[in-house]
Amino acid sequence: MKDLQELVNKEQNVILQTSNALNQCCTGNSSFAGSLEQVECNKLLLIACQKRQAYLEEIQKLKNGPRRWSGGKSRGSLTISDIRLPLKRDFCSKIGTRDDMNKHYFICLLRNGPHVIVTEMVSTHDPMVRGSLDLPNLIKINDLMEGFQYNLEIYSMSISHEQQNTQMPKKKEKYGSLRGTPKKLLGFKNKAAAMQSPGGPTAVRTTQFCCIASLPITQSAIKMNTFTLDKVPFLCPLQGTIHMRLRCMMENNIEERGFLSMFDDVGGFGAWHRRWCVLANNMICFWKYPDDERHKEPIGVINLKHCVTENVGLVSRDVCARPNTFELCTVKSKKGDEHKLTTKYYSNVATTQHLLSADVKEDRLTWCNKLTEALANLRAWHPDALRPIANRKATC
Repeated sequence: MKDLQELVNKEQNVILQTSNALNQCCTGNSSFAGSLEQVECNKLLLIACQKRQAYLEEIQKLKNGPRRWSGGKSRGSLTISDIRLPLKRDFCSKIGTRDDMNKHYFICLLRNGPHVIVTEMVSTHDPMVRGSLDLPNLIKINDLMEGFQYNLEIYSMSISHEQQNTQMPKKKEKYGSLRGTPKKLLGFKNKAAAMQSPGGPTAVRTTQFCCIASLPITQSAIKMNTFTLDKVPFLCPLQGTIHMRLRCMMENNIEERGFLSMFDDVGGFGAWHRRWCVLANNMICFWKYPDDERHKEPIGVINLKHCVTENVGLVSRDVCARPNTFELCTVKSKKGDEHKLTTKYYSNVATTQHLLSADVKEDRLTWCNKLTEALANLRAWHPDALRPIANRKATC
């Protein structure tokens, strides 16, 4: 909590400094108003305010007591890349013409608790590809818990070209010239150009960036690459969608090694072979001897991504009478009328039945627990991993 309070004070100093800069420079005779520097200053003010708010909310949660995490125990990483903001076609057609009155700036914030990740800022006058603004950021978030949720917020700020054009240097008029409006001749100043803060030069300002859209990013959205933005303002040039590439990776690498007896179909007859099995990297590799693991390629591999077994446990005696036997079923492509003792068909899905037997009960429990945990983590973080087949009824 002390570290969070120090972060709050740090962001508060940034807020005061940026506010002071905006108060001093946004005056009628300043070349700062409407410039890129003003936009950058408002961006820093936005980031500091959002981080300060996130830290304060986290402090309040800690004061209310420890939180209980309702998700799973597995951990993984999230990578976000190729973020694109499509623009409206009619707006793109006006860029560079007389009707191009405003320049819009966009920035995205990714929030989860006290963590605030900021993307680079882009504008509607930056180079575009197929009418979209591309954010070049590659965001990778490590040590995520299963069931995470991040909020992606899009902020926008617009500057009129008229305001920018007022910063262009003008030619000095000769002494005694009577050009100008009556108000200028009488000494009146343009009140609209004087944008001083009502609170004085030391007032804390509010950023001109405003949130135009937000959307949640969860594990269930990993397979998606196009998201709809709700309630986007009508005058905003965004089309109402955002494209991004999401990728999840599991960080927990569950490993186990030991001897297991594996059932195999040899010419239509069942046979048991003793193998040295290694569970690692979401696969079970097996050799004849432990030393072969270092020097030889495995004689067989079971890819857990293709496994449709929900919970690995002791099989019933009508499946196999050998003690301490458990089962893994993996999906394979159905080829012809192939009928083996290890092949089972569930509707149109052909599976290979892997029967593995441990020497003692303790080894069987260890392998079953490790395999069940590995399958749960794999399905939570890898969308291409197969899910269990409900109500499996084998047909020969």
